Amino acid sequence: MPILVKPQPRRKLKKRDHLRGEVCCCKACYKAFEHLWFAAEGGCPEGLVRKQIIDRLGRKQNRCVRRDEDTGEDAAAKSEENFDKLISVGREERRASFAADVLGVELTEEQKSGDGWKEFVNQQKAEMGAEAVASEEVKRHITAWVDSSIQGDSDNIQMAMATVYDVPEEELFRYFEGIDAVNDQLRAQGQPVYRDRLPFNEPDEEAVTDFAAELKLSMDKEQAFWEDKLGPDGTISMYRGMNLPEGSIELGENVVQDFPASSWSSDPGVAVKFGETIVKREVGAKEIIMSFFSLIEETEDQEHEFVLYTPEEGATVEVLVTK
Repeated sequence: MPILVKPQPRRKLKKRDHLRGEVCCCKACYKAFEHLWFAAEGGCPEGLVRKQIIDRLGRKQNRCVRRDEDTGEDAAAKSEENFDKLISVGREERRASFAADVLGVELTEEQKSGDGWKEFVNQQKAEMGAEAVASEEVKRHITAWVDSSIQGDSDNIQMAMATVYDVPEEELFRYFEGIDAVNDQLRAQGQPVYRDRLPFNEPDEEAVTDFAAELKLSMDKEQAFWEDKLGPDGTISMYRGMNLPEGSIELGENVVQDFPASSWSSDPGVAVKFGETIVKREVGAKEIIMSFFSLIEETEDQEHEFVLYTPEEGATVEVLVTK
């Protein structure tokens, strides 16, 4: 039996009762107790309590929720706290976890950093064999990609992926136009923007087709390597930091559209360098185009970079942190 604060005459529930946060919203209370007011200690027979939440438009509202339901600001704080714990263990231990969980290899202390780590990466490259079959043209474009994935010669990798995965040309051009639109929104909100892309030139279709065939030779090696490590249904957790317009994405599961090829990292600690919204994506072998085990060199920054394919309909991601 709920704890009654004071009886309320039978009447139609008014909006101000919700705004005051003094009346439980659940149908059981309406039916059985005729809109009686309940104590803050949770007298509702359905186990509901009044709580302030942040809705999808960023507005604060009072609603009845389960005691164990995290919503609004509470959910954001908890999600950010969990992510902070994930990256607090340090880069070397995150590498060790990746090697153990994904590759089935226990790293020695020497292999977790410095020359020992680079030697380990080179061993994986040799086993994969993607670099060995890469043409000089492919390597040149990968160098451009590392500098900027949305400018210059890196555009040709997007075109090549569109060819490999049969993405319609008009859909690809929509992606490039989308960068400009997102930048306009970010500027209006005073947030950091993506680097303005260079003018996109109409590609030579024959050249793109030839380049796509060359790139696919490396991709086949790449995907065979990860399928061997993961199995046909296994996945790897990938992370990405982005700057997005306020209110454009919510905590939890979302479906996002992207370029056919985009950069991610297997290290969650890298994601925080690239934006305030942190997302995680589970990917299988067939979604990996290249990695730091194939064509992308590990740098001093140790980005642990992967380039992933995103289909036209988008990919499911989990938003871990959003500002």
